[in-house]
Amino acid sequence: MLKNAYLGTGTEKRMLLEVIDFHNEKFTEKVEKGKRSGGTLKKWVSTRDKLVAYMKHVHKLPDIPLERIEYAFAEDFFDYLTLTLGLQDNSAMKYLKNTKQLLKLAVQRKWVQRNALEDYACSYVNPERDILDIGEVSLLFSKKIPIPRLEEAKDAYLFMTLTGYAYKDALLLSPDNIMKFFDGEDWIVKNRAKTWCRENVPLLPLAKEILNKYKDHPYCLAHNCLLPIKSNQRFNGYLKEIADLCGIKKNLTTHTARHTFATTVTLANGVPLETVSAMLGHKSIRTTQIYAKIVASKVSQDMRPLYEKFSLELPESFKKLKAV
Repeated sequence: MLKNAYLGTGTEKRMLLEVIDFHNEKFTEKVEKGKRSGGTLKKWVSTRDKLVAYMKHVHKLPDIPLERIEYAFAEDFFDYLTLTLGLQDNSAMKYLKNTKQLLKLAVQRKWVQRNALEDYACSYVNPERDILDIGEVSLLFSKKIPIPRLEEAKDAYLFMTLTGYAYKDALLLSPDNIMKFFDGEDWIVKNRAKTWCRENVPLLPLAKEILNKYKDHPYCLAHNCLLPIKSNQRFNGYLKEIADLCGIKKNLTTHTARHTFATTVTLANGVPLETVSAMLGHKSIRTTQIYAKIVASKVSQDMRPLYEKFSLELPESFKKLKAV
């Protein structure tokens, strides 16, 4: 099937599942060669499963010809995902985005003349994101926890807030990822596991301090890694304990560390949006702009009390001019 699809042989009408199977087989090869993330492949497999279930439930068909797909297909698929399966809107939109990408692939391969879903807008609702302020970051850094597993998790979390690395990327870091860059400073140089985009980040002094603390740690030496990070499930559990010990009321997760780097550490300190986007390994700067909106919203919120408190009495001469 893959060979025929690649060569465009055969005269039968192309079916939707043919396209996704072709895509997923190619994607699997890239994963095996280390060119793509296995986690992303799982999402594409899930997309296939959702499409199969949708066509069976709504259309009463095991598959559908590409030429029969119309705009309403997307609307009905979204309703199925949100109303029947109970998915959140943002989660459903990710499946719609993948489906649009499949039809775009079909057009590029000349398996269908047009992408019927091209004009379907995949809109997302920006969720509320827990972000640490500079005081909370300082509190974490200065807090000494006598329980080794919690102290290690705290330091790993802080490292993520100082570099922007996601959990999986931080987990995979090894000493080989640290190198002197063109400016003579230490950088971490790697590809981001999720998007395979280059994610090069200069090491801030506090981040270096954390790495030096664990350079001779038995776990790090045994696993050739920079930080003694355990499984994600345990790690997030440890973060809840750490938040309680530090009196932080926010939900600490590996995601909040990345969000904190994008906002409190970089954008709020004048680092340009383009630079932050490059360090985060985003494919599109539009993804990074979400954080810029958060920073602007926070500035507005912080300034609001000043509207009421801050006022200047105009000199009498100014008042007279204003009256005129």
